[in-house]
Amino acid sequence: MITTRSISDAARFAAMRREWNELLAASSCDCIFLTWEWMHTWWAHRAGDRELQIITVHDDNLLIAIAPLALRPPRLRRLIPFRVLEFLASDEVGSDYLSFIIRGGHEQDALEGIAGALASSGVMLELMRVNKTSLSMMSTAIYLAGLGWKSAAMVTNRCPYINLAGLDADAYWASVHSHHRLDVERKRRKLHRNCEVRLQVAKTEAERRSAMEVFVDVHLSRWSGRGGSTALNSRQLVNFHNAFSRISLDRGWLRMYTLVVDGTAAALLYVFRYRGVHYYYQAALSGGFRRYSVGNLITKLAIDDAIESGAIEFDFLHDDEEYKYLWANQERELIRLELYPPQAASTMYLPVMRARQVVKRLA
Repeated sequence: MITTRSISDAARFAAMRREWNELLAASSCDCIFLTWEWMHTWWAHRAGDRELQIITVHDDNLLIAIAPLALRPPRLRRLIPFRVLEFLASDEVGSDYLSFIIRGGHEQDALEGIAGALASSGVMLELMRVNKTSLSMMSTAIYLAGLGWKSAAMVTNRCPYINLAGLDADAYWASVHSHHRLDVERKRRKLHRNCEVRLQVAKTEAERRSAMEVFVDVHLSRWSGRGGSTALNSRQLVNFHNAFSRISLDRGWLRMYTLVVDGTAAALLYVFRYRGVHYYYQAALSGGFRRYSVGNLITKLAIDDAIESGAIEFDFLHDDEEYKYLWANQERELIRLELYPPQAASTMYLPVMRARQVVKRLA
């Protein structure tokens, strides 16, 4: 028998780790940003005034779907004067590839259960950073369209990535454009000729804590004269990353690299290793070593480490900055998916959202 529940109790969410991650492993959307660890840590540090609205679908005692949602109150500064359902971990923590989590082979029952719960809520959904090719999310939109829902989708980000399957370091390096390859090697030789250089990878809790403190300091110092950081711009965000990096170290997911030059942290990379994919989350670069392109050097070392560990992919995540394409020649598109319930789509939600887009374009 198919049963659907809505979980609004934080204690119940806290107890879901085992079943949540087991379902994620049996889905087509398994990634670090959908793990219970990422989402629960976000809830503990970043929930703010949101209400928990996790939808679960069971087939008898088997969990077949989770819609990891929260109810966001009106945001007048964002020109959204009504409540909206959104993914957990949707804000500045930078989650990519967010999705409903559906067990393979149970798609129809899962979609019926989720759609029924969404229809009864009568609230629109604003779903950020969805993989444009996500089977779960595209199937959800199509299924809801059959029930009278309206939808809108817009590409908002791109994620450059490297397919490492079957490559060794030499084969990958040969695929990089010769100009970039020669420049990185020239800067590497110059740095090692002029300075004492070593790479540190945090392996203990003490090393993680120290590396994270330095990472935050270097990152904020770099951006202090450039309008400020958007990645670590609040104590809540710093606390979130302290908590999640500690959990990641325990799970074997954390790769925190520090390139030390003449005793100074010249560059740091905050990377996650999960299910054969290395996720390049954030860099922190010291301005004093810019002439050596230490950002490129530590990126090369991180990619070499990914290849050596047998990774199948190195993902630079959202925002298609030019430097990422020096390393990657493939990309995924992320979309913002808006879903409007039939009862109120035309009278309330759609006019406001369209007007909002006009205001944003004018601004």
